[in-house]
Amino acid sequence: MIRTILAIGAVMLVCVAAQLSAATLVDIPMDQQIGSNAIYAPYGAVLTFQPANPPTEPEGFTRTALVQNGGAGSWYYGPYVDFLLAGIGPVDISDPTTALDVDLRYFQDPVTNSNPYADAPIFLRLYTFDNSGNLLGYRDFGIIYATQSGDAPYPTWTHKTVLLSGGTTSGSFDPTRVTRLRFYGTDWSGTGDDFVDVKNLVISTAEIPEPGSLLALGIGIASFVPFLRRRR
Repeated sequence: MIRTILAIGAVMLVCVAAQLSAATLVDIPMDQQIGSNAIYAPYGAVLTFQPANPPTEPEGFTRTALVQNGGAGSWYYGPYVDFLLAGIGPVDISDPTTALDVDLRYFQDPVTNSNPYADAPIFLRLYTFDNSGNLLGYRDFGIIYATQSGDAPYPTWTHKTVLLSGGTTSGSFDPTRVTRLRFYGTDWSGTGDDFVDVKNLVISTAEIPEPGSLLALGIGIASFVPFLRRRR
């Protein structure tokens, strides 16, 4: 009898766990171009797609050479990911459990960069554009990766998770209509020898079970208690 009860309970827990599993909204390995050139970098930055090379690189990734916009001490921009060009369409991140997961790493050349890894940040920004391509607003998350804050420099990958309900919103940003994503930051060498690598870009939402499912689980567990007491 105990085995039967435990088996039934295990099945019920599996059912609820399935409802708690993540709903994937975006899943881009970043190992190759997708859609209509949906992955890109502006201002002359050189973007390449690096294939897997086991055992050192079991997965492919996107590499962006950091050519600055405006000269030394300025900012680099990219890679960008355009969800419309990717064929994914606008992404709804309004659920408070929505999170972005991504693997990042930053290389700064110790020869041409006079202060390598003293300033090696990667920022994140999400955008809302209308159907005509006009910018409506954006949400900034600040620095999500930084070697000076403990994240590993090249060649080690660092996995980052960003809760997308946070950040600072500007303009008419619409969390139900995220159309573009940008990684960016500072690079002080200005030589083009430094680069940022990105792979395994996923945006997902944790599905919460409906109240009826939780109630059913509670009733089911409660119904087992008399059997367990009698068994004792």
